Amino acid sequence: MSEQLQHHMANLRVSTEAAEKELQGLLAGKKISATRLRKHLMDAKKESHAFRSATTAFTKGLPTKTKAHAPKAEAVEEVEEVEPVKKNKSKKK
Repeated sequence: MSEQLQHHMANLRVSTEAAEKELQGLLAGKKISATRLRKHLMDAKKESHAFRSATTAFTKGLPTKTKAHAPKAEAVEEVEEVEPVKKNKSKKK
């Protein structure tokens, strides 16, 4: 799978270098270079999409780290409810 990713990267470089060459021709005044430049840019777009898809597939194929599960809480015993004792708040004079 990593060879496939390297292949996509190499193809992307080739498309980019070809586009750069055609850009220089276009800047020099060659109109035909514009059509070739657009073609190389479209090739780069298609290649980058394929590269992204291959990268996603490669990433999903990698093993994942597993987390240790937290220990389960022990059962809590039920406690009987006790009513609070009311204090006598009256003041004797």
